[in-house]
Amino acid sequence: MNHSPLRATKLFRLPLIFAAIASLLFTPINQAEVYKWTDKEGKVHYSDKPIEGKTKALKMKRRPSEKEIYQANKRAKSILNHQQKLQEIARDDAQDKKIIADGEEKAEKKRLAYCQNAQRQIFRLGRGRRTYTTNDDGSRYFMSDEDKNKMIDEYKSEMAKKRCN
Repeated sequence: MNHSPLRATKLFRLPLIFAAIASLLFTPINQAEVYKWTDKEGKVHYSDKPIEGKTKALKMKRRPSEKEIYQANKRAKSILNHQQKLQEIARDDAQDKKIIADGEEKAEKKRLAYCQNAQRQIFRLGRGRRTYTTNDDGSRYFMSDEDKNKMIDEYKSEMAKKRCN
């Protein structure tokens, strides 16, 4: 008999290879168990590890095919993109509302400032003292009672339009 070391090594490998193939053939592909549990909010979760007192072991019938995995990933990406777009829209809406609110706040401040100024001017004009204004050339012009009353009426009219108290 020819007992070369190379031949002995090949013979020794043969049972190992046969054992490996047999273990693959006779071992179920999905040995890992999947556990299902529901949290306090009623949301269902799946895990590969049990959570004490909360989980129920599920029996998996088969492993999903590559096509099913691809389609599930594609759906998940689509849902994620949709959620991101919704978040972006919500963020934009919030910014728009803030801009509008800021604009309304500025307009309200401007309206209140006008009302306060108009009330001061009406008080100043109605005191019965001599009141002057400046002309276009910068010279003083003393107002007559008729001019003062006309200006008071204009202020009151504007205050009514702006709903001043």
